[in-house]
Amino acid sequence: MSRNGGGHPRWRHDGRELYYVDGESLLAVPVGVAPAIATGTPVRLFAAAMAVTDMIAYEPASDGRFLMLENRTADAYPIKLTLNFAQASV
Repeated sequence: MSRNGGGHPRWRHDGRELYYVDGESLLAVPVGVAPAIATGTPVRLFAAAMAVTDMIAYEPASDGRFLMLENRTADAYPIKLTLNFAQASV
């Protein structure tokens, strides 16, 4: 699939595509299983300045979008968490 290597592979929700990071790009490769396992040509989806950590820095959603952690300093963008959202919005 990748001639240059890649990392952080994630499956599309239906298992028909595999996403992975290659450098600063997110790529997708189609995967078929019938009559045998076969892969298609990788396609670059977009440039992605993801956080470089040992964890997976993105998650594909079932609607085709992605949740991603950007490569930024922790103090520049604090995380805000709302607890008891239903009670707070009343």
